[in-house]
Amino acid sequence: MNVQGIMNVQELRTLFDQLSQEYEYLTDNRTKLEADCNKLREFIDAQVTQIKQLSSDFEKLKADYIQRSNELARAQPNPQTQLQQSQNSQLPIDSQQNYASFQQEQIQQQQPQEEQPEQDWELTTLIPAEKIKKPVIIALLAEIVDISVICSTAFSPDGTCLAIGSDKTIRVYNIEKDDFLLQHTLEETEEGATNHVRSITWTADSQQIFCGGEDGQVRVFKLEGSLVHQFQASVGEVFQVQISHDGSYFATATGDGTLSLFSMTNYQKIASMPRNPSENQVATSLAISHDDRLIAVGYSDNVVIIWDKKTGMKVCEQACHNNGVYSVKFLPEYNRLVSASLDNSVKIWNIVKNEDGTITLDLWKVLDGHTNFVLSLATDPNDIWLLSGSKDLTARLSYIETGEMIYSIKAHSNSVITVAFSPKGDTFCTGSGDQSVKIWSLSPEETEDAE
Repeated sequence: MNVQGIMNVQELRTLFDQLSQEYEYLTDNRTKLEADCNKLREFIDAQVTQIKQLSSDFEKLKADYIQRSNELARAQPNPQTQLQQSQNSQLPIDSQQNYASFQQEQIQQQQPQEEQPEQDWELTTLIPAEKIKKPVIIALLAEIVDISVICSTAFSPDGTCLAIGSDKTIRVYNIEKDDFLLQHTLEETEEGATNHVRSITWTADSQQIFCGGEDGQVRVFKLEGSLVHQFQASVGEVFQVQISHDGSYFATATGDGTLSLFSMTNYQKIASMPRNPSENQVATSLAISHDDRLIAVGYSDNVVIIWDKKTGMKVCEQACHNNGVYSVKFLPEYNRLVSASLDNSVKIWNIVKNEDGTITLDLWKVLDGHTNFVLSLATDPNDIWLLSGSKDLTARLSYIETGEMIYSIKAHSNSVITVAFSPKGDTFCTGSGDQSVKIWSLSPEETEDAE
């Protein structure tokens, strides 16, 4: 570079050589990066192709599973295949063959004593035998095995059938014919999501079944299998649905704390009785009085509210337990109400009508024999026996007249979530988180006095 700061030819040539080398270096790097990008793109394309293939395979498997499930749901077990079905019930719980299998126990059949199967359930008498006013014989008749938690059960009014609700499935078993009359799988939910059938009730003619679901929908089925109607009853779960005794309306207790009434003729809502929204409590259970005028609702906080159907107003609001109320039942023969709670107790209340039209629940008896949550209640048609199911794995029979727990049955390996009595009064059932329903007979014990 000369004194004027101008580069000479040699310096310019050197600079251009340096720039040329840098350009070649950058060009080489660009080529390498492009090659790496191409390899990465090819890898991504290969992964996308593989994912699409896996997705396609999954959809095929899913479609095949749904098809198989529907085929199994439509299949009706043959009474001549009891032995094979009993064997199927011993398969792993995730086995396809185990779906909707039925295990019939031949307990009533006369056999030599040494050939009798070992009893896998325990019956305990809770008071001295001589103090039992009406002793009974309890025997296991049958066991129905599912692949899901049993959430609800209900006998038909004619006593011939038992409806069973589980995850995405409703089934109806005919006790006399030893056959499933209805097996319906609900529509698919989001992957991994459950849709338990929380409650079941029958029409008086034993021809239709109303089901309340975890998805907030009420579904109505005919006994022959067709879906008559389906509608969204609530934004929350339908915990209980019950039809009035005169057949004019049905009621739902839902997760948003609302008691709703619907017409039986067109399924339209005719009344809504919400709990105070600020209290944010779940309506877990309901019971309709024998004259259809009063509706008792149990809530998840500890409160029982009795609503007047005609006015839509509360006639009683009372804290009845120390924890959530999970079941309520009217006892029309005694003008009483029974409540069961997560505080492990069953309470029987006298219904006292006040001069101003309100009602007070006056505590008559506390049945505190359960050692864990009491989840369900049922009564026989004559209000003689009260049946309670609990998380302590037992079902207990209490004599209503004296308010005493008489018998304890331990036959399940998980919570007894649902119990139901047959309208005939000689049969009841227990449904459990162990994925089984057990059907029991209840018969008077013969005594010398009876002779």
